[in-house]
Amino acid sequence: MRTVLETGCFLLGILILFYYVGVVLYAGLTASFAWFWLLSGIALLLLRYALHYQDLHPGTPLRFVTGAILVLLAAALIAALVTGSRIVLAMYAGNPSEQEPSYVIVLGAQVKGTSPSRALKRRLDRAAQYAEAHPGAILILSGGQGADEEISEAECMYRYLTAAGVPEERLLLEDGSTSTQENLEFSAELIRQQMAGTKNDMFSVSELKSGNGIESSGQDSEEEGIQTEISSGIYSMQSDIVSEGTDAETGTKSERIIEIREPVAILSNNFHIYRALLLARKAGYQNAFGVPASSDAGMLPHNIIREICALLVIYARGIL
Repeated sequence: MRTVLETGCFLLGILILFYYVGVVLYAGLTASFAWFWLLSGIALLLLRYALHYQDLHPGTPLRFVTGAILVLLAAALIAALVTGSRIVLAMYAGNPSEQEPSYVIVLGAQVKGTSPSRALKRRLDRAAQYAEAHPGAILILSGGQGADEEISEAECMYRYLTAAGVPEERLLLEDGSTSTQENLEFSAELIRQQMAGTKNDMFSVSELKSGNGIESSGQDSEEEGIQTEISSGIYSMQSDIVSEGTDAETGTKSERIIEIREPVAILSNNFHIYRALLLARKAGYQNAFGVPASSDAGMLPHNIIREICALLVIYARGIL
């Protein structure tokens, strides 16, 4: 059994290091999360040599350390398999209600200069295709501007889609978000404004973050911008009403919740759909479904592992 573990750790470590080299060659040294594969491969090789040392020195206290590490690895593997299977299932789930979406939120990704990255281009090609198949849907292009980007992701998406023939009157820009969570929260605010009839033209959510042009009951948060909230209660797109209420037992105002009941499509790369839908439901989208764009097959293991770690982070922070 010990020999099997040693051999397994050695072979898996080598395989992971080769995969790390592949990720770097394909995506570059600055590829996000590539370090995970490097550290994992090295850790498995070190574990193999620790197991071998334990065989040569049976009485060493190292056996307790290696035993604990193996238990943790087994637990991590089980958790990764369970979560990874959910990510994969979401890649093919589709629209369970078969309803026509009122809005399609296209989640942003990295912009290189003024051009979309490979991941973003795949999303935009899927968005153009989906817009043609669903002519009644409004597309919300959601993504802010990173430090290394010359324009916002929303602006990049707008240029690409209008060049692809999507009418500009079907496009709304949300250019203030810096994360998937903000993508969905700020897009919900745009949807609220559209359904309330207060914004009928193309709108940039930079106004939202500066406090101009949008009515907001939120206060400045510790993060950049303004945390926008709908006035105390539930907003239903079906009734176009913002209702306020208080807790009958405590007399305190109820938690502010955005409830969007009309069908909304969330468009992103396939591996990202599961996390995006979890965050969408948290943000109040009651009838959201995923529209997966393709992704690089060779990078899929990398992206799934990264998604698993991202889920761990947002659960640890209490976001979900």
